[in-house]
Amino acid sequence: MIYIKNARRAFENAPIASNALIDISDNFLTDFLTVARWCAVNMNVPEYFRKSFGMSDEPYGIKVEADASKESVVNVLVEHARDFCKQGGVHWEWLYQQMADTDSRLLLLTVLTYRALGWKYVPMPLDSDAFWETMRLLSDMEAKGESTQSLALSEPVNLKKINLRQIGYDVELFSEAFGIFNEFIYSQYEYRGKRNVYAPQNGDVVLDCGACFGGTSLYFADRVGATGKVISFEFFPDNITVFKENMRLNPQLSSHITLVPNPVWDDPGTWMSIEGKGPATQVYVKNPKEKRADSPDSWQVVSTSIDQTVADLKLKKVDYIKMDIEGAEMMALRGARNTIKKFRPTLALCVYHKLVDFYELPEFVNSLDSSYRFYFSHSTVHGDESVVFAIARDVAMPVEIESPIVIEAERVQQSVLKEWFRGVLKRTK
Repeated sequence: MIYIKNARRAFENAPIASNALIDISDNFLTDFLTVARWCAVNMNVPEYFRKSFGMSDEPYGIKVEADASKESVVNVLVEHARDFCKQGGVHWEWLYQQMADTDSRLLLLTVLTYRALGWKYVPMPLDSDAFWETMRLLSDMEAKGESTQSLALSEPVNLKKINLRQIGYDVELFSEAFGIFNEFIYSQYEYRGKRNVYAPQNGDVVLDCGACFGGTSLYFADRVGATGKVISFEFFPDNITVFKENMRLNPQLSSHITLVPNPVWDDPGTWMSIEGKGPATQVYVKNPKEKRADSPDSWQVVSTSIDQTVADLKLKKVDYIKMDIEGAEMMALRGARNTIKKFRPTLALCVYHKLVDFYELPEFVNSLDSSYRFYFSHSTVHGDESVVFAIARDVAMPVEIESPIVIEAERVQQSVLKEWFRGVLKRTK
C-alpha cells in the first residue's frame, strides 16, 4: 500500500503492516492474517531487545521445529495467529472498526502480530536509527548523574539524577535514559496524529494514575502551566520517596501537582496488598468482604476511586486521564463512571498488561459515552507500552496529510534533533 509517513513521528519507522498490506480492508481477521503471513515469510529480526535491557522474556509466539521447512514454519505461525484471535472474536473486529485513523489500524495490526508470532518476526516502528542514537545520547547523560544513594529507600533502584535543562526542559529529576525519552522527549501519553497532537493543554486538569517516580507528572505539569493542575496517584512507599524528591527538585512545577497516596479502584475504602516494586507495582484486594484491616502496615494500602477523588478535591473539571496501573485499568475506569460522563476527558489507557484490555477498555468507555473516538499507539521496541486513546468527538479531529512534503519534514526533524543533541552534549563536557 502507499503509506505516507507521519511527520510527527520522527523516531518511528513505518509500521510493518504497511509493507504487508496492498490495501486496508474492512475486515480485521483478513488484514491481521495477511500481516502475520507476510511477517512469517519475510522477517527475521536479529536481536531480542528485552534481553539487551535485562528484562524478562515475553510469553509470545510459538516454538517451531528447527528442521521444519520454510513453508511448514509459515503455516504453523499463521495458524497460531488465527488461534490467537479466537478468544477475542467479534471484539477484535469491533476495535478495528473503531480505530479513527490509518496510523492506528496499521500499528494495532503490527503490535498484535508481534504478540502472536513473537519478536523474531515483527520489528517495532521505534526500532529506528533515530531512536537508538537518541538513546545513546541520553544514556551518556544518565551515566554522569548522581545515584539515589542519598534517598532512604528499602531497596536500591537504578535511577540517576539527570538535569534536563541541557535539552530544553526546566526540570531536574531522578530517572533513567528511557524514562526521559518516553516521558519528556517523545511522551507515550500523547497521540500524534498527522495534523494534530492530542495532549494536555494550558490550564487543563490532568489525572496521572500510576505516577511512579513523578516524571510523567512533571511533564504534565509543564504542559498545563501554572493555571492547570495535575493529580498524581501513587501508593508504593519507595516510589513515593523518589516522587517527593523529584517534586522538591522542581518547585516551579510541583506547586500545581497534588499527590494522592492511594491506588485507584472501583470502590474507595478497600484494603489492598502491595506486590512488586517500582513501575511494575501491583495491588490486590486483601479481603473483598472487609473494608478495613486490624493492623495495616506499609505493605497494605486503602483504595480510592477517581469519582471519589474528584469529589474530595472539589474539581470543577477533568480534561485528561492517563492510566498505567499494571492491569487495574478496568477497575479504575469503573470508579470513574461519573467523571467520564460529566467531563468527557481525553483518556490515555495502557492496554498491554492484559490482552483483553485492548478491546474491553474501549468497549467500556464506549458504553459510557458512544461519542468517543479511539486511537492506538505503541512506545517501545518490544511488547510493552501499548496505549489506547479515547477522545471525545467535539475535540478537533486530526486531518491526514498525504503529501511528499511530510516525508521531507520528517527527515529535517530527525537531522535537526540529532545535531541539537550533539551540540548540547559537546557544550556540557
